Amino acid sequence: MTENAGQQPSGPSDRCPSTEPQPSIVHFSGNLPSSSTNFIGSQFHGPVKFEAPTGNQRDYTDPKTECLAAIFKRIGQNPTTVLNSIQSRKGKETPGTCRWILDHERFREWRQHSPSLLCLVRGPGKGKTVLGIYISRILQEIAKDEMTCFFSCEALNKPSTGSTILSCILFQILDQKPNVFKSFEEAFAIQKEQLFEEANFEDLWKAFETIIRNMSLPRINCVLDGVDECTGGTFDLLLQKFKTLFEDCSKFDPGSSTSKSTITPTSVPLGLILIGREDHQICLKRFLSHFENLRIEHDSVCTQSLREDIHFTVKERIKLMANKIGKRMSDFKTSLSASWSVVRKERTYGLP
Repeated sequence: MTENAGQQPSGPSDRCPSTEPQPSIVHFSGNLPSSSTNFIGSQFHGPVKFEAPTGNQRDYTDPKTECLAAIFKRIGQNPTTVLNSIQSRKGKETPGTCRWILDHERFREWRQHSPSLLCLVRGPGKGKTVLGIYISRILQEIAKDEMTCFFSCEALNKPSTGSTILSCILFQILDQKPNVFKSFEEAFAIQKEQLFEEANFEDLWKAFETIIRNMSLPRINCVLDGVDECTGGTFDLLLQKFKTLFEDCSKFDPGSSTSKSTITPTSVPLGLILIGREDHQICLKRFLSHFENLRIEHDSVCTQSLREDIHFTVKERIKLMANKIGKRMSDFKTSLSASWSVVRKERTYGLP
């Protein structure tokens, strides 16, 4: 036994499979200090080999991904799924409705100019969110070369401040155009997730403004729904920033009796749509007073189109209900004729 100890096998037939443990491979990015390697190594049984990711191995610790993770942590959800989640909860618009907004003169002007601002004002519970979702989805279909971002105040489980809104928009921009991250990579490298805190709103706005003033990027369409429900001091600051941006990029006629800004084409490829109630917040009312806005309930074109939409929607819903319960359409319409007429005209949308 002692004599043969340490002898090597003389031929292939004498060789046995190696019983030495194979090293575990850990991929990393950047500089990894020895303290980190020691800790990681202690979590494995046997030797550990550290390698940088190569080939088609995806690196989940790159700065852009880290930035998206920081925004996600800040707002508590993925902004890219908000539109679909709201649509699943509220339901889609009845096919054939909402198209009137695409043909409205104000919307066509909004599409033709950059930067452009469109404020849609309407009372509570009258389909503003459904309209906002419809506009966002249509823009994604007809303007595929552009970026479309959607924000809804009601989708968040925390106060919707100016920093929250900008964070959500930036998340969607980064998701659609990853190369945009280079525009504010330095700011994120310095402040990390603190960049998205309320106290650093000015730095966050600077990062956002750097992006929207980048003429190499396509137009960025932002649909902000429920802005009347946003709160916090930075929301007021955000409105002031938008006001300054649009006024700097527009011609202002001081002699105009209405003192409104007329948006003209400039070097900022931004299209902004604000949807909400006018009289809910003083800061929002003050902001809207500087620009022309579309008061849906006071616009004859909108009112007529909405009346037709509502009539068509109720008719389609009754058909659907009739099919579900197996009754003939004529019998079902007769039994509900009085009630649905009242709902259509008075309760649902407040139209005469």
